[in-house]
Amino acid sequence: MFRQGSRLGANEAVARRTERRGRAAGVHRPEDDARLRNGEPRHREGKGGAAVTSLSRVLVVDDDAELRALLREVLTNEGYDVVEAEDGAGAVLALRARPYDVVLLDKNMPGPSGLELLPGFRRVCPASRFIMMTAFGDIASYMDAAEKGAVDFLFKPFPLQEMTCAVARALPSRVIRR
Repeated sequence: MFRQGSRLGANEAVARRTERRGRAAGVHRPEDDARLRNGEPRHREGKGGAAVTSLSRVLVVDDDAELRALLREVLTNEGYDVVEAEDGAGAVLALRARPYDVVLLDKNMPGPSGLELLPGFRRVCPASRFIMMTAFGDIASYMDAAEKGAVDFLFKPFPLQEMTCAVARALPSRVIRR
């Protein structure tokens, strides 16, 4: 039991500590609803200090279901709205349904490769930024992807922090604020 006076009650101590640190992540505030209704994005600080809006959309296209799930989990924890597609056909449907800020695209998939699909994807969604991922990369592939419009290239297996930094760098300037 806490005494009145110089010592704070448990709830009051937690409230003051939270006040000093800023709002705890994941806590719902009623004013967030009003901002979203007015079309203003809800901001949250991601790793590295960048403000990430809940409206930042990322599409993960990879035939490896485990990797897709891992990337979705990590990016969702960073504050992104993440959608998965297992192949080019699924990616086309997703890109036609709504715009994405960033698309993580596997280079080698069954059917057309990500490298073959990239020019068509850029026509469907020209505002999206594309990051190519591959376990079988070389300089020629890297250069080809860059010529076709990829803004970054990740070699698997990559550290998750490298991937989150690549996504943050690829975001349009309207989404990242320092």
